[in-house]
Amino acid sequence: MDQLYDIYGTWYVPWWQRSYVYYSALAALTLCAVFLLLLFFVRRRRAIVAMTPWDQALLECQQLHTKSDTTSGRLWYYELTQILKKYIHQRYGLNAHSYTDQELLAQLQALPIEGALIEQFKILAQTSMMAKFAKDSGLQEQMARDLALSITLIKSTVPADDKH
Repeated sequence: MDQLYDIYGTWYVPWWQRSYVYYSALAALTLCAVFLLLLFFVRRRRAIVAMTPWDQALLECQQLHTKSDTTSGRLWYYELTQILKKYIHQRYGLNAHSYTDQELLAQLQALPIEGALIEQFKILAQTSMMAKFAKDSGLQEQMARDLALSITLIKSTVPADDKH
């Protein structure tokens, strides 16, 4: 061992192995993931908004039907009336959310809806009022009948040229 080795200086770290490169890559991947999620939710929302008011109301009724086993009667009827009020607002332009059920019944008289449908809505409003304000638990059979009545109301107000 007569030969001595040279003393080397600081170890050179290539640019692609430096910590700021890793952090920058992680930040870029995170931004891409957030952008893709945002794009997914915007497109999904557009697909829902592009539906006709009656198709959207029927879809929401079907979703409510799946919740009928787990939801209390009071909350279930609240959601059902919100679906119907939203449908009336989108279909006829009547600001149904700002009216109580009784005021809405009076406003429906002026719309081009058959009197029998208004009577069905009146029955539905009375049943939902009992469940919402009298703390009635809402029987499953009654809830199923009212949901079927709501679906009938929605289907019978679809314009004739758009019925499937």
